[in-house]
Amino acid sequence: MTDIDSSFPPEMSFDNYKLLSNLILVSFISLSFRSPKSFLHLATLITLTICFMIQPILYRGRYPANEQASVAGLGIILGFKMCFWLKKFASSHSIDDFQPFFYTLFYWRKNVTSGKKEDFQPTNKQILQNIVERSIYLFIRWIIFESCFKVMDMYSDINEIPSSPYFFRILDMFRTGASPITMKSLLLCSFYMVLVYLLVSKNYDTFLLISGIILLFLNVIFPTVNDKEKSFLKGKIFSVKRWCISFLFDTRYIFDSPWLSTSPRDLWSFRWHTLYNDIWKELAYVPLKHYLTEDNSLSENRKNLAQIGGIMGAFFLSAILHEYLTWTEMNELTLEQFYFFLFHGIIFVIWELICISNGCYHQHSQTSISVLN
Repeated sequence: MTDIDSSFPPEMSFDNYKLLSNLILVSFISLSFRSPKSFLHLATLITLTICFMIQPILYRGRYPANEQASVAGLGIILGFKMCFWLKKFASSHSIDDFQPFFYTLFYWRKNVTSGKKEDFQPTNKQILQNIVERSIYLFIRWIIFESCFKVMDMYSDINEIPSSPYFFRILDMFRTGASPITMKSLLLCSFYMVLVYLLVSKNYDTFLLISGIILLFLNVIFPTVNDKEKSFLKGKIFSVKRWCISFLFDTRYIFDSPWLSTSPRDLWSFRWHTLYNDIWKELAYVPLKHYLTEDNSLSENRKNLAQIGGIMGAFFLSAILHEYLTWTEMNELTLEQFYFFLFHGIIFVIWELICISNGCYHQHSQTSISVLN
């Protein structure tokens, strides 16, 4: 029995480990080209989702953090995306606007367009200019990223894991007056935030650059294709061109100067990493809010409580994502990330309650955070 336990999960090279993850993903994609109308079909998709998300947990600590990050990142992000897709079939096996899971991988955000006309057709010069600008941004961000990384490596001695999670250090500050963070830790966190911003921006810029090159190539080879094409191939080429145009010219950037934020709402809802907003909304905010407001005769206070519950649910899911990444990549379950995001969810709610009571948001009719609209 001991021999069996010690060999689970079985040893495998990183290439085979990554191949297994890709096979699970491809299997899910292949089985999701039609809606799951049978229990077996739905159960298989759910099982694949669980396996895809749990694999990095089982193999944590087996591979270098930088290699594990590529699998763990996809494991949690696409895993949530799978759950988002499966949620549509929770109450019905057929939906009117069915889309295969594969198609949803190319659309992550709604209502983020910059306002250009749907028939906007960029010239080759405009596309080339976009590619050059994106290449310059990518190079500058890469230089700054590498410089910050070198600085952190030089002062790696400050990279110490605190003895207690973030939330408890805050409580200790109010109870004993002890500072929850040292100057060294503050410096480390500042560099870390810059690195996260640059890393995500750099990866996003890479996708923009690749999309620009693809669009330029298709525009040169197929300059006249349109939505009236009867040829299957040309019709698909037109769809790819429209997607690239929308991505490059009509989709807002995932960051909007987060350092200019004027409130927690402004930071988390409008300026900081908006790519996963629909995930937080559909998997946490909406289910919790609907559950707490099933009774239509609820008082205004109960409705506000449901709103708060939905907001905290969104931050809870974000906390799980970040703690998952730290745990699977570093093999350290400190709950630092988990408590950090929950604490900021509490700050968000308190700020909203104060602003609402003072009439700060009387001019807005939307819900308290745009991510949840």
